[in-house]
Amino acid sequence: DFLTGFINLIDPKEGSIKILRLSVACVVSTLYLTALLSVRPYKRIDDLYLSTISSFLLVVCFGLGVILHLCKGDDENEGTCHTFIGLHLDSYKA
Repeated sequence: DFLTGFINLIDPKEGSIKILRLSVACVVSTLYLTALLSVRPYKRIDDLYLSTISSFLLVVCFGLGVILHLCKGDDENEGTCHTFIGLHLDSYKA
């Protein structure tokens, strides 16, 4: 809940069409995952594994969102996807 509420406060007018929200969400999720792995706040190892897997999948989803945002079918982003990702993808092929 914190992450979604915090991310919605970033650039409320045009934030949904820019990559800033995805980048901040990816960084915050990665920092949380790092803190989770270093502090190990759960007594049961099963809880730690479940929390680690869910946090990792959240980082992966945000990373894929960044890739999809970079690989939009717009003409201005045509070379960006190939430069950073290495593939010529659009939203339908990704």
